[in-house]
Amino acid sequence: MQNTAAVERIHLRASLEAKQTIEQAAALSGVSVSAFVLEHAYQAARKAVLEQQQISLGREDWAALEKALENPAPPTKTMLDFMRGENI
Repeated sequence: MQNTAAVERIHLRASLEAKQTIEQAAALSGVSVSAFVLEHAYQAARKAVLEQQQISLGREDWAALEKALENPAPPTKTMLDFMRGENI
């Protein structure tokens, strides 16, 4: 995580068990509860965003995509009209 000044606040509620577990984990890690929660939430958020922004294809799917890109279907009349700026 970048080392920029923390000025924004995040408020959350947790069960007693969750709070105690987080406090214990932070203490074992030698960091504050805030630092522990922020680091782990930030990493989980980055992972979630990255998973939504990436597309993973297996070997067969990749081959099918390459074939489709190399041999596109001819444009339809609607596509040609659109490219000419005509109303559809």
